Amino acid sequence: MSDRIDQPEGVPEDIDDLLEEYARTRDPALRNRIHAHYEYLAQMVARRYAGRGVEYEDLCQVALLSLLKAVDRYDPSRGVRFQSFAIPTIMGEIKNYFRGHSQAVRLPRRNREAISQLHGVVNDLSIELGRKPRTDEIAERMGVTAEYVLELIEAEHSIRTTSLDSLPPDSEEGGVSYRLGFDDRGFAQVENQQFLRTMLSALEPQERYVILQRFYRNLSQREIAAHLGISQMTVSRIEKRVLAAMRSRLEEG
Repeated sequence: MSDRIDQPEGVPEDIDDLLEEYARTRDPALRNRIHAHYEYLAQMVARRYAGRGVEYEDLCQVALLSLLKAVDRYDPSRGVRFQSFAIPTIMGEIKNYFRGHSQAVRLPRRNREAISQLHGVVNDLSIELGRKPRTDEIAERMGVTAEYVLELIEAEHSIRTTSLDSLPPDSEEGGVSYRLGFDDRGFAQVENQQFLRTMLSALEPQERYVILQRFYRNLSQREIAAHLGISQMTVSRIEKRVLAAMRSRLEEG
């Protein structure tokens, strides 16, 4: 089934006039008429994000509320079509909604509202300026200091979780986990090798021969007994005695 939602029939020819009139008068009745006309935009964007762990009805509510914000913020004198202004605004609000529901750390409500306002201002200025706005431009539009804008940006970054499989922007070597520290098994291997050398050097020649042939050349006890001219039982006793001594040394540290 297609995600496309066609514009409803019976489109008023004076929709642009209504937008201009509302920008002048701020008449709630005009806002309601404009909002009802563009509901299909909100539904279209909400359906695009459906199936990502949030019910479509919830996304639609977020989209409809952000459509109201778009109507309030829209300035016809900028020469930008309302659809081109509203769709990014709705998408930004939905993305904020997803971030708010996936945060491991919850910010105070006033901070979340300020961050939501920040995103709205950034979206508006990006459309108006045709580029990403500077911090001072954002601060001027919000009526706050540039330092406060930076604090909001830092606060938002602090609550974002990053996948260990995500690729850092300055690296092609692997995900974030690639840069995490890990235990180097080589150190333990060196310690084990040193322990074995020490233990083998302390054994009698016959004992050392049995252990080396048994565990390095994988010979059977019978084959070792034949090479030494002793019984298999004797080889078994030597093996058990040496292994017990090694085990005792390991337990002693």
